[in-house]
Amino acid sequence: NIATIPVGEGHGEEAVTPDGARVFVLHQRGQHGLGCPVYVIDTATYAVLNIIYLPGNWLKDILFTPDGRFAYLANQSAGQVDVIDTSTYQVTIIPAGAGSRRLCISPAADRVYCANYVANTVTVVDTATKQLVANIPVGQSPRAIAMKSNGTEVYTANTRDGTVSVISTTTLSVVRTLRPGGVGQGGL
Repeated sequence: NIATIPVGEGHGEEAVTPDGARVFVLHQRGQHGLGCPVYVIDTATYAVLNIIYLPGNWLKDILFTPDGRFAYLANQSAGQVDVIDTSTYQVTIIPAGAGSRRLCISPAADRVYCANYVANTVTVVDTATKQLVANIPVGQSPRAIAMKSNGTEVYTANTRDGTVSVISTTTLSVVRTLRPGGVGQGGL
């Protein structure tokens, strides 16, 4: 089946729930003074199930916990991580750093990490409590974030200074800074 589903102007990122039942469409522009919408669409019927308005005007990234119960969103304009309970559509707001841009989740799904492009930090969120654990200083303008498959390290690509920060998930600190073309601080 092919369908066109109206979701307004300014949509950007999207993600499908792990069970494949719904797609969440994020917007990168606030609408009608209500905030920035997230459209929730049923993938079987193509019906819009809900529209959730979040503060600000630029939602940048989304990921789901493996069980699909919670959606985590990087809210770039508001400098926060928004958590949507996918069964009730209730929202929890977690303060992060300015320019919250990209997310990754630990293999155990116990922590979410958010790269904050303007603040030059990575925010760590406890998924059980939905609370801020730490803000870790990294290089300048972290634009991307990824986690090592065993969950021991998080990497940020820092666009302004051309480095990669390596964060220990145990100490929640930068343990190495890699620079293209050579060995970074602390060696390889």
